[in-house]
Amino acid sequence: MQDPFLTCRDPTPVLRHDELASTNSEAERLIAVGEQGPIWVTAKHQTAGRGRNGRVWQPARGNLFASLIVNLWCEPNEIGQLSILAGSALAETVAALPLQSVSLPATPCLKWPNDLLLPTGKAGGILVETTRNPSGALSCIIGIGVNIEATPSVDDRPAACLRDAGYAPITPEALLERLDQKIREGFAQLAGPNGFAAIKTQWLKHALPIGAGVSVKASNRIIEGQFAGLADDGALLLKQDGRQLTITHGDVSDPPLML
Repeated sequence: MQDPFLTCRDPTPVLRHDELASTNSEAERLIAVGEQGPIWVTAKHQTAGRGRNGRVWQPARGNLFASLIVNLWCEPNEIGQLSILAGSALAETVAALPLQSVSLPATPCLKWPNDLLLPTGKAGGILVETTRNPSGALSCIIGIGVNIEATPSVDDRPAACLRDAGYAPITPEALLERLDQKIREGFAQLAGPNGFAAIKTQWLKHALPIGAGVSVKASNRIIEGQFAGLADDGALLLKQDGRQLTITHGDVSDPPLML
């Protein structure tokens, strides 16, 4: 996969909005009228944010809502690498933030394929969407939401925010600036020889330990096994009764230590 930032090592341009239905929807509109990126679309407030599998990403002012548009020449089976790249960049960004309280264990954890967890619940999510454009390249949208100041109400899982986890105050703009740098570094890594291996190693540093028990809801069935890492396309690897399973789509249950 080539580096879409190769000709521009400066911070990525940002289109800032006070309110949007969702940053991913606005990114889709921009792509339809010819935008190729790299460029970020952000909003202070979303009225119809969305996550994986049609879930709603709850709006809350003071949080980060951002979508990155990038044009990529790559194979379709490489797209799964983008969620891993974005997750790794997000975890590295949050892990480097200063703490104002040491009384809470604030270490971020990544849950495959796209969730950022703190000890009290989900604090961020990633939604990657792609379309093939007339040039043959893939127009990719990497949507990222992070709970900074407010914890939204989520029906199916506990939620958390950086402030309540003990992190020092940070604005969405400042968090995006740090995240953008990590993502640009990630794409530079990915473009090198065996570049995804380095991204996987970084992602795994923030994930469950190898061998931890995992439960995955996939295609209306529950698959249980032991976490065995990531495949070269970003798929989840599980060990089950001496066999290695490759999971390309599904919802992993929250690890018990996060609840």
